[in-house]
Order: sequence, then C-alpha cells, then structure tokens
Amino acid sequence: MSNPDPPSTPKSRSKLLMIGVPVAVLLLGGAGGGFWYVKNVRAASTGEKKTVEEPEATGYLRFDPFTVNLADPGGRRYLRVAVGLVLQDVNTAKKVTEDELIMSKVRSILIDTLSGRLAADLSTPDGRAALKKAIAAAASDAGHMEVRDVLFTDFIVQ
Repeated sequence: MSNPDPPSTPKSRSKLLMIGVPVAVLLLGGAGGGFWYVKNVRAASTGEKKTVEEPEATGYLRFDPFTVNLADPGGRRYLRVAVGLVLQDVNTAKKVTEDELIMSKVRSILIDTLSGRLAADLSTPDGRAALKKAIAAAASDAGHMEVRDVLFTDFIVQ
C-alpha cells in the first residue's frame, strides 16, 4: 500500500517561506499603518495639537577683536580675542547695537574683565570657561540684558 501523505520536501517548505514571509510582513505593515492613521485621525478630530518645540529665538551681539594687556607680572603678556554674546532675543541685540552708550558700557566692561586675567589661567579649558562666566555676568549687568552664552571666535594668548 502506498502512503497517502508524502513526507514534506524541502521544496514545499521553501515555497511556504517565499509566500508566508511577504504575507506576514504585509499584514504587520498594514496593522502598523492602520494604528498610526487611527491615532492621527483621532488626534485631529479631538482638536489635539502636537506640541513642537521651536528653538528659542536668540540674538547675537558681535564685538570687534580686543587686544588687552594681561595682569601678568611684568606686563609682557597680552590677549587677542573676538567675543560674541548670545542674547535672549533679536530685539535686545538690535537695541544694544543701536544704543552707542550701552555698546560702550559693554565693551568697556569686557576690556576690564579681560585685562584682569593671568595668561596661565587662560591657557586651560577651565580658565576659559570661568572667563566666559565672568564675561556673561559682567555684560549682563552693564547692558541690562540676559547673556545666554559667550562665544570666542578668536583667542590668542601671547
């Protein structure tokens, strides 16, 4: 007698995989797409708005490079630095730029802050970070503004 169920062959298994895997992928993709669609349609119909955080508007105040004598003994060391201040908004930067008195006060306080430093302090990353904090605090006070960051675009100690 012959066996009615022939043993499964590798050929029939590969055919099952060739058909089954793409069908499974399509079903899972359809389920995911349907979930996304329903979620977005529900959010739109209930009036929910996605909150997208916009980057905070900032202003930038750039100063011409400074060359100042440092407070080292002998007075033979100097610093050449170009400073940029990141402010809370564009309007503040515009206001400070247009007001010659405020610009002069901020520039003067920057010169005072820079010239009071030692070359050894400025040669380390910690020293430059401390200088940035000092500049931010001094410029904020002098210009009656919020200085968010201090950027050095040129920094030479000699």
